[in-house]
Amino acid sequence: MPLVMPLYVIKNTSMPAILIECCFVDSTADMNLFDAEKMAEAIKVGLIGDDDDTAIIQPGILKVTQQTILKPSTEQSSDLPQNTLVNIDLGLCAHSLIYYKTTLMTSIESAFLFILLSGAFGGLIQGLGNNKEVILPHLNSREKALNLGFIADCLSGMGGAIAIYLIIPTSFKEFTQDLETTIQLIGLSLVGGYSGNAILARVLKFKVFKDDVMEKIKQDMLEQEEIDAEAYRLLDLQLSRTNEDVEEEILKEAIQKSSNSAQQIIFRAARDMRQTANDAKRNQNPSIQDGIERTIPIFEALIKSEYGKNNHRYFGNLGYALKDKEEPDWEGARNALVKAINLSQKQENTVPPHYMYNLAVCLIQIDNQNNSNNSISKPNIRRKIRKAIELGSSNSDLKESIQKKEPFTSWLSRNQLQLEEGENNRLSVVTSE
Repeated sequence: MPLVMPLYVIKNTSMPAILIECCFVDSTADMNLFDAEKMAEAIKVGLIGDDDDTAIIQPGILKVTQQTILKPSTEQSSDLPQNTLVNIDLGLCAHSLIYYKTTLMTSIESAFLFILLSGAFGGLIQGLGNNKEVILPHLNSREKALNLGFIADCLSGMGGAIAIYLIIPTSFKEFTQDLETTIQLIGLSLVGGYSGNAILARVLKFKVFKDDVMEKIKQDMLEQEEIDAEAYRLLDLQLSRTNEDVEEEILKEAIQKSSNSAQQIIFRAARDMRQTANDAKRNQNPSIQDGIERTIPIFEALIKSEYGKNNHRYFGNLGYALKDKEEPDWEGARNALVKAINLSQKQENTVPPHYMYNLAVCLIQIDNQNNSNNSISKPNIRRKIRKAIELGSSNSDLKESIQKKEPFTSWLSRNQLQLEEGENNRLSVVTSE
């Protein structure tokens, strides 16, 4: 009985081949036995004999000249039962692992020939079913064209067989070694041949469809690159101090049409400008007087785009810009920051302390505007501001700012509140004694 093992090198080479596992080398005992030179010599002698051996080996066929036992790899293989070992007898190995015979026609060529023949036969059967008879090649006098008859059916079947092989591939190289694979290959080829016309039409239709889709994708990408380039151009004009004014609506429309990757680049550029301008404002540096204002239309466009409408960072930076501009828009900043907080909580289950800190600033300023008589704030307003202050103080820098800077100190004093150290290194807003 032939020994069949799923070994790639053995099954997928057309040359005579043997895989020999001399020892497992997974123990000290195996390591002590390992001697590459002796093993190589033993393998050579086992296959072709020693130097004095005069045995004639036929071209393309291996011959065993010494009794050999094929046994599983194990440290104590000599102790295995005899029925688990395989004897390899002297002579030609027609029924062993090492039997390989080379011919002019390789297994790949044989398999391809079977595909063509099986496909042709399937196509012929399909033609007989349609025409009820074998139509010989003839000249069509009406159309003045050659009708190939059953030859066309065979050619169509061959094409269908090849097409179905490409769709459901099997291994050419296993064709002559595995009966199941051989049957599968012939069966698929017959089916492909019988359905040759339908398969070829489907393949051609798919190719045309794929080409059209790829061309459409390529065209869309080129158009999108042009849209992104225009958005970058307008962004550069908006953020740079040039004499060329940019119409706000045109700028917003270009940004909203730009791709997601382009919008991320646009956002980073606007954010960097806002931060730089805000730092210059704190340091009373007039070099970028309207830098913050220039970023506001950009953030407004981003939050209205398909990609940016759920991006909390876009809303957060819009809120910062509206708060920090020369004439702050406290209401607009508060609304943008509330949206950023809700999105961040939903998407990341957390809220950056900077959002809460800046929200507290906006709420205090709005409360100051609505409280002209300098009285204690309404309970619901006090509750929202206290919560924003406590959550914003989780950042050490913001915590220090809350403790020492306006508008926090005056608002706390007006509402008879004071700050204490709370849990998790946060501040706690409590009533003054």
